[in-house]
Amino acid sequence: MCPQMTFLRAPSPKGSRAVRWRGSHILVMCVSACAAMALVFGAGTTSSMASAERSGSTGTHGRIAFGREMPALDDFASFTIKPDGTSEKRLLAGASVFPRWSPDGTEIALLTCANPPDCTTAAAIVDPASGDVLRWFPSPDPELFLGCAVWSASGSRLACEGFGEPQARRNGIYSLRSSDGQGLRRITFNPGGDDLPGDYGPDGKRIVFLRIDPDRSKGKDSALFIKPVDRSRHARRITPWGLSDESGSWSPNGRKILFAGNGRLYTVRVSAGGAIKRIPLPRKGGAFDPAWSPNGHRIVFGFFPAGSSRSDIWTARSNGTHMNQVTHTTRRSEHFPDWGATQ
Repeated sequence: MCPQMTFLRAPSPKGSRAVRWRGSHILVMCVSACAAMALVFGAGTTSSMASAERSGSTGTHGRIAFGREMPALDDFASFTIKPDGTSEKRLLAGASVFPRWSPDGTEIALLTCANPPDCTTAAAIVDPASGDVLRWFPSPDPELFLGCAVWSASGSRLACEGFGEPQARRNGIYSLRSSDGQGLRRITFNPGGDDLPGDYGPDGKRIVFLRIDPDRSKGKDSALFIKPVDRSRHARRITPWGLSDESGSWSPNGRKILFAGNGRLYTVRVSAGGAIKRIPLPRKGGAFDPAWSPNGHRIVFGFFPAGSSRSDIWTARSNGTHMNQVTHTTRRSEHFPDWGATQ
């Protein structure tokens, strides 16, 4: 898997550390796995490929939020950048992860510890212009550890990865209001497992998420599902078990889900029995954390070039052609891109 992970800080069950990253995919393991995967995918590319990539539009509208490894923090920090690689801006002075644009492009939700040393922050909302926190919320339920950064289509709610401790039967996806962190609602039920929210559909009525089933064998325990956000328990699986590593991005036209698995990019049609299609990339390497551009014409993703242990943020056309490198960071990897509609 690469490098999808849970970002929830929760007390260590054995008390060995005051705070740990909670979840099934540990950061160091995922980054190392991606580096190894990139080496496996083969050698470099020809100059004709690079020339073909440069000939396509880079898609310069909006801004891309992303996370970068920061050795000084022993953690990630969040940034925004234009799709052409200019005007990079840092969000927050400390550690943060998984920045996601609001639908109108005026705010960014991310995960950070706004109340040390407890670190029970469920969500923090940041001003992309100043990089400062506008508001933050603790979990409205003290027996739930929540990480909330996925905006609803209207921008009125945030979907959360949730863990009940000590009651693992409460594990699942929840949502709360983005205005005040209240109005907690449960969306999915996965006792003892993990459901990672990916994206709301454009109509706001459904959500795509990655389910990790604790009763299935390792390597065949994750799949993408779609579920109505109402109280119905019915969720429909849309990928085979073991294909998807990540929680999915819903296309702006509502027809497809973009996702990654084992370093490859795919789309799956939302309709029942929808076809799964691989997106071929002209460069050798491993891709992960994909998301759509606001108009759906291009995609953004993290990418490990073959032979490299470091990833940057790249974009491409929705069919995988005309790759364009956005970040060029030395000795540090970048993850979790999200393309916002702001100018």
